Amino acid sequence: MGAIITQVRPESLQFAAGSPGAVLGHMAAMAQRHRGWINFEPLVDDDRTPVPLCTWSPGEQRRRRVTPPVVGVQHHVGRRVADTVAVPEGWFVVQDHGRRGLVVRVLPDEPHDRVLRWLLDAGAALCPVTITTWAADVFAVVG
Repeated sequence: MGAIITQVRPESLQFAAGSPGAVLGHMAAMAQRHRGWINFEPLVDDDRTPVPLCTWSPGEQRRRRVTPPVVGVQHHVGRRVADTVAVPEGWFVVQDHGRRGLVVRVLPDEPHDRVLRWLLDAGAALCPVTITTWAADVFAVVG
């Protein structure tokens, strides 16, 4: 019997924070399969500007249960940021570290549009420049 081969197929998109339809479609599909992740980065004119890297991952199937979705923000602030970005009630801060970033476990039934809005708002609050466009790298696990 051969080994199961898993492939990660990245897809890049650009979107405005106010028009996340394509991203929400990917989130819904990934949440159904419980696999993959999406990285979000602000697109800025100066590539020397330190920008946050935001990540969303759906809950994963683990034996007989599904783990909660997780969001993370890798930033260059150099301090804890959970107070700056106001984590919604019921969400659980797993890590808030000045160098490693913020990791938050999301409520399992939280709507994807609310999770994405919070993630983009958190990234914008931790970015030193105004953001008009975001890049999303979608990593759908296939196989």
